[in-house]
Order: sequence, then C-alpha cells, then structure tokens
Amino acid sequence: MRNVTFIAVLALLAGLMGSPVFGVEYGTDFLEPGNPGGVSGSLKTFDDEWTLGTGDTVDVDIWISDLPEDMITAGFVVEYDESRVSIANTAVYDGSLPGPWDGDMTTIVDDPAKPGILAVIVGNLSCIDPDASGDLAIARVTFECISPEDAQVTVKPVSDFDTVVGCEGAVYDPQMAFHTITIVQEGQGTSTTTSPSTTTSAVITSSTTSSPSTTTTTIKRCLSESIYGGTGEETRLLRHFRDTVLSKTAEGRELINLYYLWSPAIVNAMEGNEEFKAWVKEMIDDALPMMQKAVE
Repeated sequence: MRNVTFIAVLALLAGLMGSPVFGVEYGTDFLEPGNPGGVSGSLKTFDDEWTLGTGDTVDVDIWISDLPEDMITAGFVVEYDESRVSIANTAVYDGSLPGPWDGDMTTIVDDPAKPGILAVIVGNLSCIDPDASGDLAIARVTFECISPEDAQVTVKPVSDFDTVVGCEGAVYDPQMAFHTITIVQEGQGTSTTTSPSTTTSAVITSSTTSSPSTTTTTIKRCLSESIYGGTGEETRLLRHFRDTVLSKTAEGRELINLYYLWSPAIVNAMEGNEEFKAWVKEMIDDALPMMQKAVE
C-alpha cells in the first residue's frame, strides 16, 4: 500500500468536504460541421443523439453546465459498449486544447476498472470562471463507430471521489445525474468528422498529461517518498498517521482515496519545479507535529 500524505492533497483541494449543491449537470456537444467547439466559439448545441456510419468518427465536447461559481477541479467518467463504439482520441482543455485547466493537474485513465471506461480529471490551483452561461468545458472525446448497432454512452461523476468542486468548497458530484447520449450507427461510412490537428490523445494509468503529444508516465514513488525518502522518519510518521488515524473514519478514508487519485499529479508537478516542491514540503512539515500528537 502506498504511503499517504493527505495534508498536501487537502491543501491543494481545499473545501472538498463542503456541502453539496443542486443543479449542476453534464452537457455533451457533438461537433457538427460549422461548430468549432471549445471554450470560445462553440455552438453548445448540447445534443443527445448523433448518426454515423460504421468506421466514421465524431468529436464530442464534454462540459459541466449551470455552475453557480468558479471551479477548482472537475471530472467525469465515460462508460460505453466497446463492441459498438470506441474512443479514438481524448484531448483536454488544458493547453493541449486551448482552455483554462492546468495540464500538470490533468489525469486521464483509460479502462481504470474494466474495458469501456474512460476517466478524466482536471484542476487548477487558481479558480476557473465558467462562461456567461455557467458552463465549463473539460475535454473533447472522439468516438468511432465499430459496428452497425446503436451505442449508448454515459457520462457520470467519478465514483467514490469528489471531483466537481467549487472554489467556495461546494461539492457537486452527489447531485449530478448520469447523462446519456446515443450514437446511432447505420450502414458503412467512408467519411469522418475530425477535430483540429492540434488535438492530442493520452492514455495513462496513473500519470498526468499537458503536452500536445501522447504521454505515458509511470510514477515510481509516492508523494512522501519523493520528499522524505522511503525510510525517512517523516515517511514512517505519515504511514502511521494513515493507518491509525485516517483509516478509522469515513472522512479519513475519503482523504486516503483522494491521495491515490491526486498524488501522481502532485509528484509530476514537483518534478523540475523546486519552488513548488519546497512549498509542498513546508506545508507537510508544518503539519507533522499535529500528526505526531494525533498518533500518540
């Protein structure tokens, strides 16, 4: 079991335990001809159905709609029948596509639990403003029809995590209904609908992506080991605090889960950024006396 440094996660995701708020939902925008998509210029038709021939592709922008405040993190899971439709490309509005999210905090997980699942999580240490309609784009997913049968695609919150979080601490995931779109497949297709050539795809297991090329990264050390080493006194204290304090409550276990989700992004952000690494270390150092007292 990997070591847990929950304090860094808690600081970077301030307010994740806030009260839930109603009304926020996912929106999906099929990019028909003439619709450039993206955070500026999108027609935002928010379609629920699209027809393609077998072998054709369509780009779909995935948004969060009706947001009442600025956001610090967001995310979604896409579930689909891989015998009927496949994901040909995934690009995030984090600089890979023009957008507000911080690429160093982007995590894309392809088939995290079983085939036919894609998870995308984004964040920014600064608050991100929705547009005038209260909408915020997350990513663009390219679907390809692979059989002459209709396919339903479901967009939903990331299970067991609070990922759609406002800057005031509100957690929106619990009230967000599943959003389903249908890709109607008919005949054999020869043409494709594609997004601009700058789109990128990334398939990672526990890493982050921000560059305009396919990235696969394996994080070999967890956050505490990256700072204190695997056998350091601080690392041992953090392990003990995890096992004897955090694991005993539902809230603590949720923080442990959040660590597993966000640790790769934090470690990746520290690489080559000594100032950020020093800030994380200082934050953890300040919390160590509290942890020591809690385990005594």
